[in-house]
Amino acid sequence: GASGRPQHALMPAIKAEIAEFRGKAQAMPALALAVSMARYHFAWYRDGTSDMDVESVEDAANLMYASIQFSGCGRPDLSIDAFFQRMCNARWPYAVMLYSELGREFAARYLTDQAATIL
Repeated sequence: GASGRPQHALMPAIKAEIAEFRGKAQAMPALALAVSMARYHFAWYRDGTSDMDVESVEDAANLMYASIQFSGCGRPDLSIDAFFQRMCNARWPYAVMLYSELGREFAARYLTDQAATIL
């Protein structure tokens, strides 16, 4: 990937804050959606490169899936109203996108076992 790009001055503070909330998400599953979205928006790439940060993206995907479970979005008996009230219509597409992009990255790196597991 391209390197040498300067890091934004706020990135260390942003990453530290995301890490702090990530540490709390295990005990407070209501934070999983927010932490997943923060990792998606601010930790997709390795610092100063155009390379995917696969650990961060996988964590974001797993957190999004945890938010689906926590919110009850995986329940087939959930009413349409509850589905929208719980933002399931936002959670599911992000989970699919995160896991599929991660699987695509693993496949591009010829990491077929990881790609098969993720996909």
